[in-house]
This record gives sequence, C-alpha cells and structure tokens, in this order.
Amino acid sequence: MKGDPIKLLLVDDHPVLREGLALLLGATEGLAVVGKAATVAEAIAAHESTRPDVTVLDLRLGEEDGVAVIRAVKRRDPGARFLVLSTFDAEAEVRGVVDAGAAGYLLKTAPPETLIGAIRAVHSGLRFLSPELEALLGKHAAIWDLTPREREVLEAAAHGDANKEIARKLAISEGTVKGYLVSVFAKLGAESRTQAIAKAVAKGLLDLGRPRRGKD
Repeated sequence: MKGDPIKLLLVDDHPVLREGLALLLGATEGLAVVGKAATVAEAIAAHESTRPDVTVLDLRLGEEDGVAVIRAVKRRDPGARFLVLSTFDAEAEVRGVVDAGAAGYLLKTAPPETLIGAIRAVHSGLRFLSPELEALLGKHAAIWDLTPREREVLEAAAHGDANKEIARKLAISEGTVKGYLVSVFAKLGAESRTQAIAKAVAKGLLDLGRPRRGKD
C-alpha cells in the first residue's frame, strides 16, 4: 500500500510562479499541495493551519525576507522542514538560510525533476544543496556544520570502531549511530565512511592527530 503523500506549503510572492509550482507539484505522484502563501505573515499562518511536511520557500517575498518565515516557524515547530527555492546563489545567502534552519537550497533554474528530488530528500530527513551551489561552495567548509555528537560518531568511526562499539561508548543505540552517520554523509556529500572521514579532515572538521576522546 502506498504511503501518504508529502504535504507541501508553497511560499512565493509571484502569483504565476506560485501557481505554476502548485500545478507541477500537485500533479506529481506522492506529493500534495496543502497551502500557498505570498507574505511572511501568510506563510506563518498557513504553516500553523496546514502542518506541511515540507515548505518550499522563496527567499524574497516582496520587501520581506523569507528567512523570517523559517525562524518564526522553527521557534514553534523545531522539526519543520524548509526547502528554499531562490534566484540568489551567493555564499552569504546560502549560509544565512542554513543558519536559520533550512534543510535545502535550490536555484529556480533547476529542472522539475531536481526540485521533486530535493523535496523528497528533505522530507526523508536529508540535506539538499543545488548542484550549482555545491560546485561553487564545495571547497569551502561544510555548509551544514557537524554537531558535536556527529563529530564524536565520525571520530570513533575514523578510529575503526564499528557501529556497535560506537553505540556502547556513547551510550546510544546502533540505530541512532546509523542516523548520525547518514546525516554526516549528507552534510559532507559523502557516500562512505572513508569518504566522509577524508572530507571532514580536508575541511578541518576532524583532527585525527588529537588524543582520542573517551578512549577506554
């Protein structure tokens, strides 16, 4: 049996673009548009009333800043998921959106299949960065910095610990360890432990030369 569709809230101040997105995404299997908004106030109210799984948000809403929507909603619903769809490709813009709590950033020039894939990735708990922005920012520090716990898990993995051993040392479940590693892979754009460790070291996020924490 198929699961429930991903509920979407679309926030954009341009009616043509907003309605075009609604038609495209509403006709896509597994997606359902449950709300639309054009201003910060409308978006906050619509999120409260519709409880979407993912909000697709423009960064500029007339004279208003779409980041205000993310911050306001996140204060009431920390688990809310946002995918920013914007024309702005500057690093400062991306970092500002990520700092506010967005899980994805996509340029409006992206093809429909990329947008749909980004929505599904964000809904599943992953991070998504537009391929163009990934190429632009790939040599910089990770856009989504690793949390202290993610660093602990990756450091333990770098020293050769299996998931079971990491779970024991950190007093968490193996499933939680796997969840942290999935998050780390997504943040670093890695497909394996070895790749994640190499990227973390290259970006200065992991220092294998330091004494190991919590060694027993």
